[in-house]
Amino acid sequence: MAKGIMYVDNIRVEFDDEPTIMDVCRKAGVEMPNFCFHSDLSVYGACRMCMVEDLDTGKIDAACTTKPKNGMRIRTNTSRLLKYRRMILELMLASHCRDCTACEKNRSCRLQEMAVRFGIHHVHFKDTREHVPMDFSSPAVTFDLNKCILCGDCVRVCKEVQGMSILHFAGRGPGLHIEAGDDQPISTTHCVSCGQCAAVCTTGAITVNDQTVDMELLYIDDLVDEMLGALLGEEHRCGYEGLERVEGDGFCYVPETDVKTLGEIVYLLDGFRDSRETLAVPDLSDGSFSKKLWSTFLSYYEPGHFAYSLKPNTDDRGSFTEFLRTPERGQVSINVSRPGITKGNHWHMSKWERFLVVSGTASIKLRKVGEDADGNPFPVDEYTVSGSDMRAVEMIPGYTHSITNLSDTEDLVTVMWANEHFDPESPDTYYEEV
Repeated sequence: MAKGIMYVDNIRVEFDDEPTIMDVCRKAGVEMPNFCFHSDLSVYGACRMCMVEDLDTGKIDAACTTKPKNGMRIRTNTSRLLKYRRMILELMLASHCRDCTACEKNRSCRLQEMAVRFGIHHVHFKDTREHVPMDFSSPAVTFDLNKCILCGDCVRVCKEVQGMSILHFAGRGPGLHIEAGDDQPISTTHCVSCGQCAAVCTTGAITVNDQTVDMELLYIDDLVDEMLGALLGEEHRCGYEGLERVEGDGFCYVPETDVKTLGEIVYLLDGFRDSRETLAVPDLSDGSFSKKLWSTFLSYYEPGHFAYSLKPNTDDRGSFTEFLRTPERGQVSINVSRPGITKGNHWHMSKWERFLVVSGTASIKLRKVGEDADGNPFPVDEYTVSGSDMRAVEMIPGYTHSITNLSDTEDLVTVMWANEHFDPESPDTYYEEV
């Protein structure tokens, strides 16, 4: 039973544990403009781009900091909100270095994207912020705080994900700014060069240095395995000439390291950061670098940030929610069917699926498309399955299929795996009743 119902741009949305209006909007499929909201970071509410208008009170609230209420009716894109968003963007741009064509983030900058989206062609305000020199001291990232919009994403990811708290706000009023340590070069702090701040930065204020630089990384589990082997007298030994490893027995070493460019590492970290939105799971093959890096990345989440909301596609029949996607092994989704509802009645040419009912009782029917030699439809193959018997049923290519909730009172919950991602440009789905 849902805790409440909201209306987002006239879309009826049931909500349960969604903590903010932003989460309810996403559940409704409405993506709100924002600079400072990340589902895996604490709520900050700095940019105010995600404001919504309450139709009953006339109030304007930030969707990322406001709790949903039963019966609330909101609009996300009124002329009043458009006016405020354009004003916010102009104020940001006024104190922002607008050397866009020479910026590393050109064409991938959130501020630039929003300015185009909301039609900002001229900035009416003067830049009154003090300009500061760039910080090139770090081997991993470059700081150009003249491009900072004070969204606070870098501060929170450094504290909440990495647990380092190197970056923080300093100053007050028009002098508010981001600084490292005690207003010192980043290289003189305890920065571990993880690149997370650059990954979440919405502008070109923090960018990755030369992405072609090779970095040799040692996974902690490989180090521990080698140390345990050394205790048993099974260590690997070598000699060194300068930094080059040569034959010899003067040193113990770990033979398994990964050499990756800085750009490759940042690319993976960007994917990990966005995975709760894209649902993508990277290559997890045994011993792969992405598997090691992702485990390390996840270990830095603070308690309270382990859960995140998914985006169900809902209608009168129930809901369909994607859970995860893999590069080469398809996707997993959760299908909820209301009592008595039949879904499906379609077939696929090359896509195939596995259905596993985990709650409720269902009738799953399949029939080969076309006709037999006598011109008659092929016979229907029917399976009755429930959450208590845990039987998987495969949807075979070339077979039209359907799934029916046999209950008059309870929802049917089915885990569905498909061998490929859904592609709206080529859905490979053809209607035909079983």
